[in-house]
Amino acid sequence: GTLSAQSTDTLRAWAEAEFGKLAPLPRSHPLTVGRMPGGFDLTQGVRFTLPARRSLRAESRETATHHLETINIKGRSAILFTRFGITGPVAGERSLNAAAYRPASARKLLCNILAYIDETRG
Repeated sequence: GTLSAQSTDTLRAWAEAEFGKLAPLPRSHPLTVGRMPGGFDLTQGVRFTLPARRSLRAESRETATHHLETINIKGRSAILFTRFGITGPVAGERSLNAAAYRPASARKLLCNILAYIDETRG
């Protein structure tokens, strides 16, 4: 499912305390542009549920691109974070109240994450 805003804030605080500051994943990052086998361009056409879009608009942020953040460890994105739900939509769960990616966008995002891990492991 999708974490509550309070749980997301707690997870963010823990990750930053343990590993360092989260920063937006750059638009040119291979994971963002899908520059790996099976990758998708996440710089445009990413779709969110209505609660997520409302939240982004309230912050004057784009509503058609990913909103991933990262912590780099040893020169690579080792921790990825988003406050918007991914696993529920990938599993086909639909919630009108969840601030989440829409299912097709969540699947593309997850494919890019897995392809990036596969591409950079070693």
